[in-house]
Amino acid sequence: MSLSQTEVSPMPSAAVQAEAAAWLARLHGQNRNAAAEQGFRRWLERRLPSAESEATARQAPETAGRDPAGILAALSRTDRWWEDTALAEAARPPLLRLCAVYLTAANGGKGPSDPVARFHLGNGARLERLDWLGDVSVNGLAQSAGFMVNYLYDLDAVERNHEAYANQNEIVASAALRRAHRNTTA
Repeated sequence: MSLSQTEVSPMPSAAVQAEAAAWLARLHGQNRNAAAEQGFRRWLERRLPSAESEATARQAPETAGRDPAGILAALSRTDRWWEDTALAEAARPPLLRLCAVYLTAANGGKGPSDPVARFHLGNGARLERLDWLGDVSVNGLAQSAGFMVNYLYDLDAVERNHEAYANQNEIVASAALRRAHRNTTA
């Protein structure tokens, strides 16, 4: 017996998704997933003024650290910037806050801008933690400024998280990520 396209549900039920998450957790022996955030760097560049960035980039890293635009400009003109302790430490706080905004902003009711985040959140995961310099590969730096994010698949909450995301565009995030987002938007 074959199924016609109309008999196939375009989105599996929350129960099926929870079962798949449980299977994957058993398969991998864990219930966390880390992924690079594909569009954070591009999102950030569209939002920061370039003229101010160039002027601030010429300042000392500690001073540029107060201005995300200056940090981004400094990162753009420095190969292997993550090895410069002063620059990396100056970049960390503002970029962590901005990445939290990138991942938790509802994007006009469409969920986060990032396709990886939409995938995991749509499957019931919770945004758990941002990993600073978790991916310092050429691609990781170009796409996500080196960030990786951990998604937690709490099997007791997967269905509830999926429903909140699918029905109310609610992005379920850890307390630490919610605090980082509030600190930026306050």
